[in-house]
Amino acid sequence: INPNFFDLPEVAKDLKFIFPLFAEDFITHIYEEEKMHFGYIERLHNATKNEFNPHKIFEDLNQNSIQAILNEHQEDDDEMEGIRELTNNYELKKNSGIYTKTVYLELRKFEEDLKIHAYIENEILFPKALAIETEINNRLYNLSKLN
Repeated sequence: INPNFFDLPEVAKDLKFIFPLFAEDFITHIYEEEKMHFGYIERLHNATKNEFNPHKIFEDLNQNSIQAILNEHQEDDDEMEGIRELTNNYELKKNSGIYTKTVYLELRKFEEDLKIHAYIENEILFPKALAIETEINNRLYNLSKLN
């Protein structure tokens, strides 16, 4: 980001500083979801379809919790708040230049995509995963009564 291309160079300087930090946090979040959360959900799903090792799934259930993942995820849902504040909600003036318009438009689109992503996870994926987790917990409980 070249501050000289922006209508408000001080905003560009701040964006130049804050955006790499945001991007790093976001990438870390995505990797965490892929490696840990989605892997756990996949293992739960597989346990509903196949025979499973009760000890392994018990350990998995003790180390993970869909409710905890959901709570953490809902706390992190407004990742763009700082950027919105910095850009005054991507406010454009009548005389805003093409560079400012383009950057703000792309940030706004990215935020809309993040909201869709969060909605899908919070309202569809995690509730279904919570139901599967409950089902597996119940199956383990019933299995333990047989011993």
